[in-house]
Amino acid sequence: MSWLYDFGLLSLIQLVASSAMFGIIWLVQLVLYPAFASIDESRWFGFHKLHTDNITWLVGPLMCVELAVSLATFLMRPSAWSGVGLALTLSLWAMTFFRSVPLHMRLSRSRDSAERTVLVEALLRHNLWRSLLWTARLIVAVVLARG
Repeated sequence: MSWLYDFGLLSLIQLVASSAMFGIIWLVQLVLYPAFASIDESRWFGFHKLHTDNITWLVGPLMCVELAVSLATFLMRPSAWSGVGLALTLSLWAMTFFRSVPLHMRLSRSRDSAERTVLVEALLRHNLWRSLLWTARLIVAVVLARG
């Protein structure tokens, strides 16, 4: 398990995970969440369940990798950059679980289309902040990967 102590490999893994999350979060922000408004009322619940089930399997492992590698990077080479990277990762986890997930839970139960519109707008506003933070997270990963 000496690869765990290879800072170059950890930096590469971090760069790949952060790049993937950067792409996914902006796709969600610019394409998927805006498309929520055009889903027919009769198909809403099936669509939303499909979205949340499938996106979880995609982003869950990537977020776990980002967290593990951010922590390992900070512990191996504490610096301002690795500290910022860890802080961004922890912030993104908190934003996801304390705001995004509850909004999706409310959307999954909402029977009122007007309420869903308000919730989707809230999700879009909140997710814009997450998108910007994941952009910053990627910049930090690039800086750390360059050494």
